[in-house]
Amino acid sequence: MSVNQDPGHLSGQVIDSIGAALCRAQAEGVLAVVIAGKGHGFPDGPPLSEILSDVTVESLGKLCSRVACSDLPVVAAMQGAVCGGALSLALSTHARVAQVGTRIGFTEIEWGLCPFAGATQRLSRILGAGPAIELMLSGRLVPAEHVDVAPLFERLVGDNLMDAAIGLARDLAVQSRANNRRSEAEAAGLSDPIQYQRAVAGARKGVLSAEAKAVVDCVEAAQLLTMEAGQAFETSSFHALRESSRAAALVHVAQAEAFFLTARHPAPKDVVVFGDSLMARGVAIACLDAGARVHLAERAEGGAGRLVKEIEKVSTQEVAAGHTSAERAQARLSRLSGGRLEDVIGSGEIVIEAGGFPLSAMGDVADLLTSATGPDIPVLLGSNVALRGGAMAHLFGGRVLGAAFQPPPQLARLVELVVPDAVSAEAVIRSEALARAMRKVVLHVAPRNGCLLQTLVSRFFAAAEWCVLQGASPSEVDRALGWRAGPFAMMDREGLGAQPARLAAINGHERENSLNSALLAGGRDGIANGRGYYRYDDNGQNPRADPEADALVARWRDVDAGRQGPVAEEIRQRILLALVSVGLELMEGGVIGRAAEVDLAAIHGLGMPRSSGGPMKWAENAGLIRVRKALQRFSASDPRLWQVSPILDDRIKDGTRFGD
Repeated sequence: MSVNQDPGHLSGQVIDSIGAALCRAQAEGVLAVVIAGKGHGFPDGPPLSEILSDVTVESLGKLCSRVACSDLPVVAAMQGAVCGGALSLALSTHARVAQVGTRIGFTEIEWGLCPFAGATQRLSRILGAGPAIELMLSGRLVPAEHVDVAPLFERLVGDNLMDAAIGLARDLAVQSRANNRRSEAEAAGLSDPIQYQRAVAGARKGVLSAEAKAVVDCVEAAQLLTMEAGQAFETSSFHALRESSRAAALVHVAQAEAFFLTARHPAPKDVVVFGDSLMARGVAIACLDAGARVHLAERAEGGAGRLVKEIEKVSTQEVAAGHTSAERAQARLSRLSGGRLEDVIGSGEIVIEAGGFPLSAMGDVADLLTSATGPDIPVLLGSNVALRGGAMAHLFGGRVLGAAFQPPPQLARLVELVVPDAVSAEAVIRSEALARAMRKVVLHVAPRNGCLLQTLVSRFFAAAEWCVLQGASPSEVDRALGWRAGPFAMMDREGLGAQPARLAAINGHERENSLNSALLAGGRDGIANGRGYYRYDDNGQNPRADPEADALVARWRDVDAGRQGPVAEEIRQRILLALVSVGLELMEGGVIGRAAEVDLAAIHGLGMPRSSGGPMKWAENAGLIRVRKALQRFSASDPRLWQVSPILDDRIKDGTRFGD
């Protein structure tokens, strides 16, 4: 039986159809069954929205049990990416044939969940504890050729996948020993009980997330319990995780990313990048990685040639580091060319300005690019947009948009498209399609100084500075937040001079006597010169406390040294609620359209943990009434940082959430 690739998901309807087909096969005297995808893949696992409902999870579990216990031999013909619930189904078959290049894995760990439908039990019985735990906890897709997963496959073939699968099914039907063969295969993973327990014990070392602990517990259950009891244990673990606030947050992020990442239109294949700056290099590499042909239009004579050589050097380094193959690197470079603007401008379906031009020159640049291109070619202005999007509002419209790439453009996941009301739908579609082909999370913002991310960063740092003013030390603030890098470590990384410039751009003037300005006056600019809020070694690594910085902070604070500052929980609440407040402000002002955009910007731009769901999801989980009360309490100390938005009042009154 083949599962059509469109829609291609193991939805509840598809699961029922497979079950009905099995019944027909048995009734009609079929000797064996092959499950495959129609086309060049295998049916995808259930959609995430259906994984969150009991019906699909339960029906897939029942289907897998039916397949495993079927009197008819069932073979899975696997190709493409086979992950999640689809891999659960494949594991329940009596044998699997995979085409070379097939990749398998479980992505449930990214959603705060464990694999389901018997996957933890069957995988552990076949592979053993160590490889099973590694596959389920990593969230990565592993090639079928990998030695650790080789026992899963009866055959690996280069082509003629269906012929091989049908041939194997016939062999099993002749042997009439499908279930016996399967029991023998499963026993292999349990054959060394001592090694199995060592792998389980090793996996329990260190601090485990709830979902990781559940996976390890399920793997241990596969050794200690019967198949039926182990499946019941797995189901109980899955349901407990699914009801947790952590899973709700991780699922929220995954769904938001899917919405903003999913390609809806073909991406442009020819891109002109205007400029020869570091930003232009990164944008060009990102476009090449998206499969586009890139034409570098130089800002100054010789700039395109220099940039081509720099990109060639980057490719050589990537090959040497094993990040890509020489063949892929060469294929990427074959799509790169450059020259004078007038010679290459006509080659592009879209033009990206990345020249590092000053704000005063952007009007002339926009005129130059629009006059040199056809009337249907979108032009993305990149210079100054992240901070000066509002000041450039008069340049946007028709087919001209802004593109605020987070540095470095070839690696960072976030890009903000500045989309004015007057811009054409086609220009937006083409620009968005290219960004999504680059695997960027694409957020739409209205023209505003600071756009979304820089406005969040400004408020984030301002709330952290307030906590220091009240008596907390910078290191206490960083520790209280509990992120990979706290606000003061982040300031050191980007340079302390960036925040005063950001405040001046967003607010129209620099705030007097800021903490960063005080440290800058003391000759400290962060990692760049080895001294900021922390002191660093010559390589900008190993941050450590610095008494000189602490003394500068104390003089700036100018309050009683014995004053008790805010405790860790208050610090955390104040910073998160400042982000919630500014997010609501941006929604109210029409700068963004969805609360989820704030969450994604905080996660991909500020480094907020995915497990938090972002500030807006955190507020929902905390309870909007509690959030409003806390904002009211905090606003007495600084109404600019902690204001109560009418949107929040409306949500509370209507009983709705930000995502509704």
